[in-house]
Amino acid sequence: MVRQLEPSHALVECFGTQSHCVLDPACQLKGALDSALQAFLAALDRVSLADLVGSDARLHAALGLQAAARATVPITIVHPPADRERR
Repeated sequence: MVRQLEPSHALVECFGTQSHCVLDPACQLKGALDSALQAFLAALDRVSLADLVGSDARLHAALGLQAAARATVPITIVHPPADRERR
């Protein structure tokens, strides 16, 4: 869901198209940060909302969910187009 809900995954200015950093052409940090971002998103991809919410009554109460008699609701996740640029 993070991939769909967050408007940008640009951790630093140089991830965007309007970078003004003079180090950008030779920067090694950008590649390391992109690898870290991809690992972060991959870790979140392996966890569902059901995994996070589970059956914790305190969390259900905080979220206003009915603990026992809630129905299962299908959720459709739309992935971005495959041609979307990734750095």
